[in-house]
Amino acid sequence: MDDSRYSVVHRGRVEEVRGSTARVSVVMEDGARSCAGCALVHKCGSDTSGSDKAGMVVDAFIPAGFVSSVSEGGTVSIGARKNTVLTSILLLVVLPLASMICVMAVCLAAGLGDGAAGGAGLVAIALAFAALFIWGKKVSRHPVWIIIE
Repeated sequence: MDDSRYSVVHRGRVEEVRGSTARVSVVMEDGARSCAGCALVHKCGSDTSGSDKAGMVVDAFIPAGFVSSVSEGGTVSIGARKNTVLTSILLLVVLPLASMICVMAVCLAAGLGDGAAGGAGLVAIALAFAALFIWGKKVSRHPVWIIIE
């Protein structure tokens, strides 16, 4: 198993298989009962709330090579790709900021005043966040976790 491509890796037991997705009950290593400090604490897709994740159950994508070997009651390793956090930062910070700066630059180049350019920049950043929110609702239906072993 090549863990170097994944930022977080857990072992777990498959509770249910639905097509290319499996419900996995995660076994916390070393007696850990908390996801505090984990980069994916708000995006992992677990069914539990709060910081106590002792009974964490997540949806995991089953790659084509593992479909026949994943069965209910079996033990698997699941991982989240390293680029998950970086992609989130780029989308939530860089995209809205770039939208605002570009719109403000165009407004200033067109001869609009500072107030109008600032207002247009705020509208641009609001539209960027609205688009990300709508897109995020669609994307959040896809599991963050992938079965890797």
